[in-house]
Parts: sequence; structure tokens; C-alpha cells
Amino acid sequence: MEDYPFKSLVTLGHVRKACAPFESRGNMSKWKSVLNDKDLLSTHKGMLLHLGGIDVDGAYRVINKKGEVEPRIHDLSFTHTFGLRPYSYGLQACNTTSEIMVHSWLSAAIHDHEEIAPETLSKMYNKIEE
Repeated sequence: MEDYPFKSLVTLGHVRKACAPFESRGNMSKWKSVLNDKDLLSTHKGMLLHLGGIDVDGAYRVINKKGEVEPRIHDLSFTHTFGLRPYSYGLQACNTTSEIMVHSWLSAAIHDHEEIAPETLSKMYNKIEE
């Protein structure tokens, strides 16, 4: 978060570090002895592991410190989301990533912030391979 260029979003709590749940509580216990406290985030859903970069949902909307989607703030920069999206597939992925974000905007405008199902996102990325 120290390198995130939009410091006011960090200060106001509109973004958080990318994180993921542990597969099981047993795995969490195993890693807790190896990891620093800065690598872990305690939430009402349990302990999460920081991955690097900022947290975004499937439509590249940023996740705030409360774990909630910020519907008006999107960030699809690879350098900001590398913790969740560690690979770049070139121009096809850029096109599909933009398509996902525009689909999100249209859904929000038409359906008042309707979520995009993961299956829909997978279909969009699968088109790259065809």
C-alpha cells in the first residue's frame, strides 16, 4: 500500500491490500507461525492472507477496508492488481478485461449494481482461447 499512487484512497480506507482466505483452518495455523502479522488480515469471515497489490472484485471494482465493494472506483492496472491477477495474457486479455469492466458499468446503470457471476467472467476469458 506504500507504493499505491492514490494515497487519499488508502488514507480514507477505500482500498485494501489484496487477500485470500486460507483453504482450511489447519493450513492457517501452519502458516501463522511462519508469517508476520502484516501478512495476515483478521476479518469477521476469518483470517486472510495478503497477496500483494490491492483487492478488487471480478469486475475490477476496488474492495475497501471493510471488505465491501466500492461501486464507483475501478482499478484494472496490472501493477496494482498483481496479487490477484498475477499473469498477463497480452492484448486479448486487455480487451476482455475492458469488456468485463464495461459490462459492470452497464449492469450497474441498468440493474443498480448487479454482480457479475463468475461463470460469466470465465466465458469472457475463454473467448481468448478460441
